[in-house]
Amino acid sequence: MRKDIALGLWLAGLPGMVFAASWETTSLRTSSGSLVNTGMTRQEVLRELGELRPASGSGKSKSSLHAARLVYRGRDGVYTLTFSGDRLSRIDVTPNR
Repeated sequence: MRKDIALGLWLAGLPGMVFAASWETTSLRTSSGSLVNTGMTRQEVLRELGELRPASGSGKSKSSLHAARLVYRGRDGVYTLTFSGDRLSRIDVTPNR
C-alpha cells in the first residue's frame, strides 16, 4: 500500500520535471554550426550570432552592443544571453512550444 502511494506521488510530480519552462546551459549551437560558450567575449558572440536584440527589462540601451542581456532566437527556442562586463556569463533557454 505504501509503495503504491509513493509511486503515485512520484508520478504526479513527473510532468513538472519533464516539461521544464526554461533552463540554463553553458553553450548553444548556431544555425551555421558554430558553438557559442559562456566565457566568450561580446564581440565573439556577436560575430557568431549576428544581430541580436536587447532583452526586455535590460535597461534603456540604444545599442544592443551595450545591453547586459541580449536575445537570440534559435531553431529550438529563445536564448537569453547575459553578459558580465565584456564576457558571456549565462545562457538561459526558453523552448518553443
